[in-house]
Amino acid sequence: MLPIPADIKEVATILLIFGRFSGVMAAAPVLSNRHLPARIKIAFSLLVGFALAPLYRTAEIPTNASALALAMVGEVLIGLAIGFVAGLAFMAVHVAGEMADVSIGFTMATQYNPALGVHAPVLTQLQTTLAALLFLGMDGHHTVLTATADSINLLPLGSVLPASSALRCVDLVAGLFSVGVRMALPTVASLVIADAALALLARTAPQINLFTVGVPVKMGVGLLVVMIGLPVLVSLTAETLHAVGRQIAFLVAR
Repeated sequence: MLPIPADIKEVATILLIFGRFSGVMAAAPVLSNRHLPARIKIAFSLLVGFALAPLYRTAEIPTNASALALAMVGEVLIGLAIGFVAGLAFMAVHVAGEMADVSIGFTMATQYNPALGVHAPVLTQLQTTLAALLFLGMDGHHTVLTATADSINLLPLGSVLPASSALRCVDLVAGLFSVGVRMALPTVASLVIADAALALLARTAPQINLFTVGVPVKMGVGLLVVMIGLPVLVSLTAETLHAVGRQIAFLVAR
């Protein structure tokens, strides 16, 4: 065991704060975008560590090097968990977009989604881009960083996530999934009605090529409903993003 002298405990505090914010920068929406260079994320996390260290000088810091290394790993994991929770709103939008794309038939055309790092259909891409703009316009990145700093008061440096955090995370995921279903419900419901109408048309006029008629009709109806329901989508997304700070506090609270 290598003891840590008292005069470098502040350095250990900086490193622990750096670890927590590094995890957030690696997992939080927009902040984790791969187009943002890793050295910028590292430099920012280190700068935050220097800025916040004087506020937490009295925190319990590990007394040996091996314990400090384990604490660093724990802080990174806490940061990753915070970033994951912050990104749940984007996952809800992604679920809504995927459901709408499957119903309309846009799954044949996919584009790379930089917000989530996956390939997504065009409507999903549009909605997640809108969510990213709302996130930035509502200072969501500031909310995530502030909530991460506040989490040090709820979960001190060197601590581990409470066992109840896993169940809380499951609750948050279930809640956000239901929000995604609510976002997609108008589009999916309208397309079910359109499918029923097309099926009735096929029964009454079997000579009509249903595929030739059905694809453009479903696309037109789907896009029209998406446009009409855009204010509702924006409202639900904004409501979800507003709750990010509370969700992070809920995750780390003991």
